[in-house]
Amino acid sequence: MIKQILISLMGTMMNGKLKKGDLVFIVHHASDIVRNEEIATKGVIVQEIPDSIWYRVFMSWSDKTMITDFPVHMLKKISPGSSAG
Repeated sequence: MIKQILISLMGTMMNGKLKKGDLVFIVHHASDIVRNEEIATKGVIVQEIPDSIWYRVFMSWSDKTMITDFPVHMLKKISPGSSAG
């Protein structure tokens, strides 16, 4: 339980508060640096799952799309000024 809270806090500090409609990179760890934004997997927050650190994300890569759930520490918010945003 404490580990989940710490992970959630770390993700929130790194990403700011995620909300529906936010564009995100999907990463293994919040500290991952996305080196090539052209090939990075991107997604859009569809829903925050209540009472948890998880978000439902519409993601796309290559020519595929999927809706799946990710914990906050795997989502890195794309800022509006970035080249990916």
